Amino acid sequence: MIKAIVIKLSQTWPSVLSKSNRQSEICMRFKELLYENYKNNKDIKFYADLLAISENYLNRCVKHVTNKAPKQHINEVVIYNSKVLLQDSSKDISQVAFELSFSDASYFGRLFKQVTKFTPTQYRNSLKQDLSEHLHESS
Repeated sequence: MIKAIVIKLSQTWPSVLSKSNRQSEICMRFKELLYENYKNNKDIKFYADLLAISENYLNRCVKHVTNKAPKQHINEVVIYNSKVLLQDSSKDISQVAFELSFSDASYFGRLFKQVTKFTPTQYRNSLKQDLSEHLHESS
């Protein structure tokens, strides 16, 4: 009986492993494409089309491997890069939004706040305050 169970399990493992490997492969490729294209393409359909899979399957694979939806990954990469751009105080918020291909600076601000809990202006002000405090500690 145990031998039969082991044989049955060993027959199913390769398909489970290959499914898991396929999902990991799709997830890795999605992330590569995301880093290459995040400025101009924030739509899941764009990435699914490049991978020649459905949006639904891309959602399932990425969610299975990372416990996050593809849209969350997209938003996080965009916001991470916006934080870098916001460090340049010579650019106003709308210029940062435009550089990241947002047609609407207010939408960018809402997304930024949704992800970080701060508005872009609050984030920028916190950077200035941190820098000021650091300079006072150094002197």
